[in-house]
Amino acid sequence: MKLKFFTLFVALLMLGSSCQSTDQSRLGATNLSAKGSKASRQTANSGENCTLEQGSAVIFMYHRFNEPYQSTSVTTQQLKEQFEFFKNNGHKVVPLSQVVQALRGDIPFGEKWVALTIDDAYKSFLQALPLFEEYDYPYTLFVNTEAVDQQLPSAMTWSDIQSLARSDLSDLGAHTHSHGYLIRDMSPAEREKDILLSVEKIYQNTSIMPQFFAYPFGEVSNNLKAEIQNTFQVAGQEFWFAAAFSTQSGPVGCSSDMFALPRFALNQNYGKVDDLFAIKAHSRHLPVYDYQPKNKSICIEAGVNTMYFSTSSEIDLTNMNCFANRGNTVNVNSAGSGMVKLTLGQALGYGVSNPRDLRERVNCTAFYKG
Repeated sequence: MKLKFFTLFVALLMLGSSCQSTDQSRLGATNLSAKGSKASRQTANSGENCTLEQGSAVIFMYHRFNEPYQSTSVTTQQLKEQFEFFKNNGHKVVPLSQVVQALRGDIPFGEKWVALTIDDAYKSFLQALPLFEEYDYPYTLFVNTEAVDQQLPSAMTWSDIQSLARSDLSDLGAHTHSHGYLIRDMSPAEREKDILLSVEKIYQNTSIMPQFFAYPFGEVSNNLKAEIQNTFQVAGQEFWFAAAFSTQSGPVGCSSDMFALPRFALNQNYGKVDDLFAIKAHSRHLPVYDYQPKNKSICIEAGVNTMYFSTSSEIDLTNMNCFANRGNTVNVNSAGSGMVKLTLGQALGYGVSNPRDLRERVNCTAFYKG
């Protein structure tokens, strides 16, 4: 029996308690396009021609280091054990930009590629930095610029970030200025201002124009994805993001959405080098296409409890398992012709009690045939 090590599929569905939020068109808005977007920019791969042989990569997400927040912090001892695992198991830690190039088809994926990202620019990252330098592992730092501007004790200073920016190992990404709730609390104009302010701050202080964006709290909607793909004017020059990253779990590959790319979050509870960590590190992208409903960002009022998708003929659908959060259940059935039908025990939105935590997700895992 081959290990279930490369078929983690994630469909993240962002839900709101009402369609009357600042992002009203989350329901029913498909095939969105952004004005001024470059022809070469990729919203999402169709997936029909996506095969397992095309390769994939795993992106890990960190926040804090050696801090008393188990849900967002890892210890440097855990980090060292993770880096030893990568080194001893044939993983190659590559820059995030290299993964994006492979996703675009500009270069092929390498075997066992891993990319490392750090969100928010907490000062405790400086405690972990010597390990990144010791192992010569590149990383992308997504900067919450307001915390840096306010000189919060928990945040890096611009001097710290400037020092990192001079290293060949580092890259800087945008993570908004305020780290607010972009979908629930901001209008499109407000969030554009907030996002571009963070880009301007990074450029003004480091002369680096960030290529990548990370959504605060991982919240994504179809409208927000379309807005992120716009061409903007920043510091008197044309600017656009090459890709954007969320917080849903899973590897990236040839049917991934370039503006909702998944990352595995690591913390003290899920940062131990055990079988689960190994499964994540060894996992590979599960090709998905013909997804129904086409909107992956919908309102609770839609009452969705059935989803369909097609996948590679190399996947053994008889061994596919899918899981929903908040205690919901998922029944998996073949709908014929390689299509999978998922039926939820309760409609999406089941168990939502915190109006600020509206993230819904369905994870599917499977073996491949043979």
